[in-house]
Amino acid sequence: MINELISEGITPEKSKLEMCKTTEDLISILKQYSNVVRYSYNRFLNGKTEKDIRELSKSLNSIDLLNSWLIQCGIKDGKAIQTRFKNEKVIFGKYNLINKLKNKITKKRIPTQ
Repeated sequence: MINELISEGITPEKSKLEMCKTTEDLISILKQYSNVVRYSYNRFLNGKTEKDIRELSKSLNSIDLLNSWLIQCGIKDGKAIQTRFKNEKVIFGKYNLINKLKNKITKKRIPTQ
């Protein structure tokens, strides 16, 4: 497998993002990034520091496609959300989910992916 990747010009030094070739890969990366943002936000609410969260995020199982830069960006985004909304309730989800919760649209009208 490694030899096939190297023959295609992909070396072990290249980032995982450079190896993504499909939309599904990008969607998977975005979902994992969202997991880091939500996780970080919740840890900041519990009073953890950025350094603590960086260490705790290493134990997450669902972020194998993310490199250290994206994990750090997710932590920063979690901090920004916590700073912006302080102690207000934050709902992570799609726009349609929020409208459904407000009873503005029905389940039948929610488009699927």
